[in-house]
Amino acid sequence: MIEDRLMPISEVATTLHVSSRSIHKWLSAGRFPKPLRLGRVLRWRVSDVRRFMDCDCNMATYDGEMDAAGARR
Repeated sequence: MIEDRLMPISEVATTLHVSSRSIHKWLSAGRFPKPLRLGRVLRWRVSDVRRFMDCDCNMATYDGEMDAAGARR
C-alpha cells in the first residue's frame, strides 16, 4: 500500500517545499512527526507526512489527531 511507503528526508523536504535542515530543526523542536530509524537512516511514513500536511503543518493539530492511548486515528 502506498500509504505505508517510507520516504527519505530529501523526498519529505521536497514534498513540503522546505530544506532538509528545516525538517531537522522541526524535529529538534518537536514540531514534526518522528521518523523511523533504520540503522543510521531516517525514514517517514507517507501517511504521517500527509497527516502533517492535512493539519496545515501545525504539530499541535497533528498531535491532537492521536487518541488517549497514543494511537493515531
